[in-house]
Amino acid sequence: MPKTVLGQLLEVDISLYNKVYRLVKEYYKEKYYEMQKPVLLHHDYDMQNLMVENLTNRVVVIDWDSARGGIPEVDFIKVKYLCLLKCNESCVREFINGYKSVRELDITMNYPIQEIIWLCKMYLFESKWKLGRDEKFYPSQQFYYNEIINACRNFEHFFDNCMNKYVMK
Repeated sequence: MPKTVLGQLLEVDISLYNKVYRLVKEYYKEKYYEMQKPVLLHHDYDMQNLMVENLTNRVVVIDWDSARGGIPEVDFIKVKYLCLLKCNESCVREFINGYKSVRELDITMNYPIQEIIWLCKMYLFESKWKLGRDEKFYPSQQFYYNEIINACRNFEHFFDNCMNKYVMK
């Protein structure tokens, strides 16, 4: 039986596992997805998979080999790290507006946890990758490790502030 991302992370880095597991256990809520219908996720957004039609200037997404059903948050997390970090702010805005022109953008409170889990997947993938790579296209394992630490810290800070502001009055 395949291991979960957290199960694999436990074997690779127990300290990182403890940080991530605590957040997932405390904050991740399955109920956010009960009312959402699964959507078709591309799973391989990259500038190389976008084409512009000559007649209409409409952007078309190609290369759907990795597509599968899921929640839209997952594609947005991948796009954020694998495409949009290379883009300027107007490009990011255009991407989001283009998405919203096709379907509603429904981001749940689980988004930060989904992001941390995806970063863990990439960290684990990079830990097994032994071939060379061009890091301008594929960030290193250290990059993902740093992003996990930062995301966990930001998530904890955000919820501490919410707790102090709204609950601890």
